[in-house]
Amino acid sequence: MQLQKIEITKRIRVLKQATKVIEMEKVISYDKLNLDIELIEEIKGGNREFEIYFSNRINNKFKLQFNDVLDIRYSIENGFIDRVSNMPVDILKNNRMFVLTDSSYFNNFTLQISGTIPTDKIKHYLLFDRVDTGVELLTTNEPILKKL
Repeated sequence: MQLQKIEITKRIRVLKQATKVIEMEKVISYDKLNLDIELIEEIKGGNREFEIYFSNRINNKFKLQFNDVLDIRYSIENGFIDRVSNMPVDILKNNRMFVLTDSSYFNNFTLQISGTIPTDKIKHYLLFDRVDTGVELLTTNEPILKKL
């Protein structure tokens, strides 16, 4: 019984900390590229290099390359509903790529690596299309955009 109380107390503490992190997260439009992403068509990569192939509203094709990727996750629309619904509409009309600060994703990554690599230069990028795909990644390098 006492052990269960301790475990419940620990879980409550973790949930409170996670809630604080979510409240602190800042989503900033990545205006260096100002991407109009209609459809993410393909995600390729491994060994710290990833490429995201996408098309815009007028069907131009692009490759967005990320080097030195430390972590990446991809989700369908449902994984981003809350985050997107809290973004100002004018930002979403003009850009589909963002840099996040104080995110739970970054903070969890920092905990998981246990100080084995420096984290001061890691950036958290979020991009999503107008259909249902979102990609988040942590990297130390700026993305490279190439028109195909």
